[in-house]
Amino acid sequence: MAVAVILDGKVAETVCAGERSFGSGVSVTLDDLWAFGSIGKGMTALLAARLIEKGQLSWSTTIQDIYPELKTSIRPEYCSVTIEDLMLHIGGTPIDDIVVRQEIKEIFLSGLPLQQARRAFVEASLACEPVAPIGQESIYSNSGITVAGAMMEEITGKPWEQIVREEVLDPLGLDTMGFGVPRDTLVSFLNHEGTSPVKMDNRSRSNPQATIHPLCLWLANGQTLMKFPQTFQV
Repeated sequence: MAVAVILDGKVAETVCAGERSFGSGVSVTLDDLWAFGSIGKGMTALLAARLIEKGQLSWSTTIQDIYPELKTSIRPEYCSVTIEDLMLHIGGTPIDDIVVRQEIKEIFLSGLPLQQARRAFVEASLACEPVAPIGQESIYSNSGITVAGAMMEEITGKPWEQIVREEVLDPLGLDTMGFGVPRDTLVSFLNHEGTSPVKMDNRSRSNPQATIHPLCLWLANGQTLMKFPQTFQV
């Protein structure tokens, strides 16, 4: 665990405690890279806002707008789902992109390049029955954010990792952030249920929703977000 105290917009104190790797006895430090899991969802939402500012995307852009060729192969309920719906978890998409279908698992074990794998994931996951009526119920959905990330890849022609670095990380000066489990400092950690140590968490296909790893102190610097005043204007 790491804690930062911020007074008057400045970091007044930082402290951390615990082990770098579960059961290792090696103390964690403020210079370690931390696996922050679903913070990737916030990065994907911020990326969407940046692309909207550039006129490449709209909150009302639908899945059918981006993938018109999938109209007959996905559930018709998903055709009108928007980027905003996906960000708000009201798109009816499957809750967990890991356990939804064996077909989805096989896609990401196939060795396809990430963009192709995510494109295949969109079609496979959106062939599943919606978990709730579209736009009527908020149900936390890993797969919905992955679909949104894939839509942004389709629009830009670039992998999510590249565009989030170009549009979010680099402008904010977050040069210590990366993708996936930071294996140089984190050997194993508790799984989501907290029951046993694991060697990996989400696969790289899930980067848009849950595999960012930053230096822990970047969160303490809230002023970095003000580099995007228009994006955060209310």
